[in-house]
Amino acid sequence: MSDWLHCNVCLRLPREETDVPFFFTSCGHVLCGKCSNREHVGKCRVCGLSSTLLQIDRNMRSDVQIFFRDPKDLVKRYVDNVIAVLDFQNGHRSRLNKAQLEQERRTAKLIGFSRADLNSRTEERKKLAAQMDALREEADKLRHRCQQLETLIYEYEIKSYERIGAPKISKRSPSVSPAGSDDLHYRSLQDFSFPSSDISNTKYRSKGSEMKRRSELFELASSPLVNESTEQSSAMTGSILTTPSILGVKNSPHSERMHRSNAYEDYLRQPFVF
Repeated sequence: MSDWLHCNVCLRLPREETDVPFFFTSCGHVLCGKCSNREHVGKCRVCGLSSTLLQIDRNMRSDVQIFFRDPKDLVKRYVDNVIAVLDFQNGHRSRLNKAQLEQERRTAKLIGFSRADLNSRTEERKKLAAQMDALREEADKLRHRCQQLETLIYEYEIKSYERIGAPKISKRSPSVSPAGSDDLHYRSLQDFSFPSSDISNTKYRSKGSEMKRRSELFELASSPLVNESTEQSSAMTGSILTTPSILGVKNSPHSERMHRSNAYEDYLRQPFVF
């Protein structure tokens, strides 16, 4: 027992050689076995309040036994408990901090990747914008060049038609939209035909018509009926001359004239070779 334990009435100290028990009252006082067996049973002899007695030994309840233990043991026990509690809490705290640090590291890494990707996309968008501007500028130049070429083609057609005496053609509408517009009007193959081909075809068509007309006149002139009527008319009037007479050429026989007419017709049937 500790050196502080004593009977609050007779001041007896507990000793091993004696068998006097000690009791602990509910009001917080200590009484020896002799003082607790006297009068006023059920009441505390120190304060006079009604109380109950509990013998002080190793079988006391833990909540009461704690008052009779060595404070050093209590401190050590509590320190151990506190250390265990601190270790438990610190373990979970460190685990949480570690998880948060890992999450922050991943977040920072993700932010770095996102920032790098954003910068890359920004640079790529700038390059695409520059390429778009360059393509738009090139398209404007090509549109302007197409307009110039169409103007030159139109002027060349006008000059060509004026040269052959054909009627003027109407001015073509521009096949390319004005600058600033993104709509392109595609021209057909006929729009891209060269005026020289049109002019040549027109020239050959007009030339063929003229040659056909001359062939018909030549056949009419070489027919026997026309020749006989022409000779009779010349003989009768004596003043009307035929073309060979005017040119001073002797009239060819009828068979020779027919041969020349057939050869001329064969020549007209041949296709033109460019």
